[in-house]
Amino acid sequence: MPTVQFAHEKLLWLLLLVPTLLLFKLWLDTRASKAIQAFTASRLRSVLVTGVSSGLSWAIWSFYLLAMACLVIAAARPQWGTENIERPDKGRNIFIALDTSRSMLARDVAPDRLTREKLAAHDLIMELKGERIGLLAFAGRAYLQAPLTTDHEAILESLQSFDHTVIEWGGSNLGDLLDITLRAIKPLPKSNFVLIIFSDGGDADASLTSAIQKLTEAQVSVITVGVGTEGGTLIPDPNVPGDYIRDENNNVVRSKLEKGVLQQLASATGGRFIKLGTQPLSRDAIAPIIARLREQENATRSLSKPIERFAWPLSFAILWLVIAWVLSSLPRSKSSRGSILVAA
Repeated sequence: MPTVQFAHEKLLWLLLLVPTLLLFKLWLDTRASKAIQAFTASRLRSVLVTGVSSGLSWAIWSFYLLAMACLVIAAARPQWGTENIERPDKGRNIFIALDTSRSMLARDVAPDRLTREKLAAHDLIMELKGERIGLLAFAGRAYLQAPLTTDHEAILESLQSFDHTVIEWGGSNLGDLLDITLRAIKPLPKSNFVLIIFSDGGDADASLTSAIQKLTEAQVSVITVGVGTEGGTLIPDPNVPGDYIRDENNNVVRSKLEKGVLQQLASATGGRFIKLGTQPLSRDAIAPIIARLREQENATRSLSKPIERFAWPLSFAILWLVIAWVLSSLPRSKSSRGSILVAA
């Protein structure tokens, strides 16, 4: 028997309203009965008091409660069983690389550089629907965290795990990042690619010249996103609260945005340099570069999707509401002995 699950299971807490309303009905009937006994003489009660019988009133109330319970269950979106969906894995090839070195802990952009670049990358991924995205992290070394895929949920989940400890080696080794990118695209069908690098920059490296030439040959355009300010700031030491990162001479290190190498990378590969501000990084900012890419289509991938079953409880809710409405529309008669004046 398939397991029932709910897409919004927290909504099921609203089912507690059913026994609450049931108790309210009991209290209401008791109060109404006492009022009738207090204000009408017993010999005139059958003549003066009209309404629905107690049994019919409870029947109407029960159908309304059943309808409410079914509506809550429908809103919680019950699911059971699965269906396989074949979806073509196609899209333009975009790699996103995030600098996770300790300098990204600097707080010259709020709340700090690392958090700011993660938020910007998240916003950008959300706008790149349908594209094939790969994710890299780099500091003193670089690693491919997620290969090119259209499964953006997996990319975002991997992005959330990025912090300054994800790579042990310090520094911002752009040369190693470019080398890892070239390795990642080597086994792929010949296409063109975009590499988006979030970083506070770094010093020029002799190996970059060779890497840039290889990127150009592999049709990789680099978009660099500068994170930080030119004035810079001190870097909080994550291991010593209240202190700052120091160099080998015990001098406090001041980190600032070194955009020179980032501009060089973007210019040499036909990309673009963007300085990350307080506004979200939108697709429009990189649209001219993305527009040059061709879509690449791989084999279709099979996705397992739960089958929505909310139509069943929703149908029952409508049925109970119709029955309750019909019963409440019946002509009211004078109350028989023991009945009470209660509107259903």
